[in-house]
Amino acid sequence: MFRTTEGRATLTFAYAVAVLLVAGVGILAAFRLNLINEATDRLVDDLGSDVMLSNDIVNQVLLTRYYANRYVNSQNQSDLDRFHAAFSGLEIMLQQARGQITHPERVAMLDRIDPAVESYGDAFGQVADLIRRRQRTQSEVLDVEGVQADDEITALRMHVVTLDDPKAFLAVSNARNAFQSMRLNNARYVDTGDQRYTVLFEAAEQQARGALSTLQEILSTPSQRENAAQARIAVQGYWKGFQTIRRDYVEIQRILDTELDTLEPEIASAASEIVSSVERSFAQENALTERLIFQTRWVLMLTTGMAALASVGLGVVFSRRMAERERSERALRQARDQLEVRVKERTADLEQANEEIKQFAYIVSHDLRAPLVNLKGFSAELRFALDEIQSVMGDARPHLNDEQQQRLEYALDEDVPEALSFIESSVTRMDAFIHAVLRLSRLGRRELDPEPVDVEALVQNALESLAHQIEEHDVEVHVGSLPVVVADRTSMEQIMGNLLDNALKYLRTDVAGELEITAEEDEERITFHVRDNGRGISEDDLPKVFAPFRRAGRQDAPGEGMGLPYVQTLVRRHGGRIWCESELGEGTTFTFTISKHLNGESEVEEEGGILG
Repeated sequence: MFRTTEGRATLTFAYAVAVLLVAGVGILAAFRLNLINEATDRLVDDLGSDVMLSNDIVNQVLLTRYYANRYVNSQNQSDLDRFHAAFSGLEIMLQQARGQITHPERVAMLDRIDPAVESYGDAFGQVADLIRRRQRTQSEVLDVEGVQADDEITALRMHVVTLDDPKAFLAVSNARNAFQSMRLNNARYVDTGDQRYTVLFEAAEQQARGALSTLQEILSTPSQRENAAQARIAVQGYWKGFQTIRRDYVEIQRILDTELDTLEPEIASAASEIVSSVERSFAQENALTERLIFQTRWVLMLTTGMAALASVGLGVVFSRRMAERERSERALRQARDQLEVRVKERTADLEQANEEIKQFAYIVSHDLRAPLVNLKGFSAELRFALDEIQSVMGDARPHLNDEQQQRLEYALDEDVPEALSFIESSVTRMDAFIHAVLRLSRLGRRELDPEPVDVEALVQNALESLAHQIEEHDVEVHVGSLPVVVADRTSMEQIMGNLLDNALKYLRTDVAGELEITAEEDEERITFHVRDNGRGISEDDLPKVFAPFRRAGRQDAPGEGMGLPYVQTLVRRHGGRIWCESELGEGTTFTFTISKHLNGESEVEEEGGILG
């Protein structure tokens, strides 16, 4: 009995030990499986989201750099707007990273990025201001002074021809050639930034100033000496404008070389270090998970015989966790590989787009403007040479027979002058087209100055300026109750002036003219209508009403076809849109809207750039 009792006690003790051992093994296995689960969750949740956010920051840095370089090369307002959008996105991502990333090492890296990004934004703002000032100098100083100097020198040349003074003729020719060289080297410097053109420009400026000084001493009449002095002043003003552009270009290059080129790698490097830090943490967590898995596997193997049922259950749980871990790792690897492929593809696309923009800028600024200036100058040279030939051949005509005199007169008096007139008119027209496009571009970039505008008073002023046309065509004008709007006054004057002028240009002659201006408004916008009973526009011509250089119907009124594109651009800048309803022979109604929430920014309702 004792042996039986002792045996039972021994069995009970062994059973209890086995139970405790199985329970301990189960607890140990459960504890280690919980550690594996937490490590896997960290890999999937925390580190995975950190990897995605860090790679997004790197991509956003690349996108911001791309639009910054694109704007420096194209100087286009749309590229500047895209840069600001990309830069704002980068700041938002950094704010999100502040709330999400808590690892001390990566927080220190974020602390390096924040001031660098702020400095980058400030430095690029300086670059944008310098580019806008350089554009204003080119359009408001160099173009104006260039035309004035060219006109003064041309007038002097026409006068010198009558003097029969070789020294004066040589001086005025040298002045003209030198000034043309100044303009050409200015265009090349603006296009390429090559300092060699500044040396050529300075040499040409010295030559032009010296030639004009010589000419001023030679000329006898006070008026012509005054013309020579005015030409010198214009050349000096052109030189000063070039110096401003040169200083701005040097400052832009300094900022690009010393600040932006330094900050860009610093930001990109810090962002890449965050990615590397996350990847290192991923590797560490992965190693920890693998170590825990290895230890748990051995514990389970040693106790398999004693806890078969527990081992089966733990094996099932363990296998499920392993499958989840492998799926997580595979998903993370796929996401990382896809991100790398997208970054490479986007970088290649951005580089190709940047190269295309550079090519386009070169064609527009050099291959279009420079040949036009040269063609205009050399056509004047040919006309002057023709005058010289005609004066020289006048003495030789008595020695020619009748047929030769007739052929010579046809060539010198009709054929060549007619050809030169065709060339000059074509150059003038092309120059007008280019200036029209430039003006349209400036309208798209000009900063709006919103203020309360009494549209009814503005329309009355516009009608007073058109009073002669209204009286001439016996037009009956009806002006409804027009509201006060918050808008850019100059833009509203141009919009209303163009629409009213168009309405009066194309009235019918068989009926009395009628012109009506009305408006209505709702919570979001104000809608204006300008209606007339003129010729109207055919249905086929309606799609090209707002196209640049396109004019609908019979062309018996002066114009370049740019008035309505200007209006469309200005309306879009005010957050509205414009459209036309017309019936041939009955009249036309132009309708446009103005947003009530204008804030000085360009707010376009429709898709499209400056040219629509």
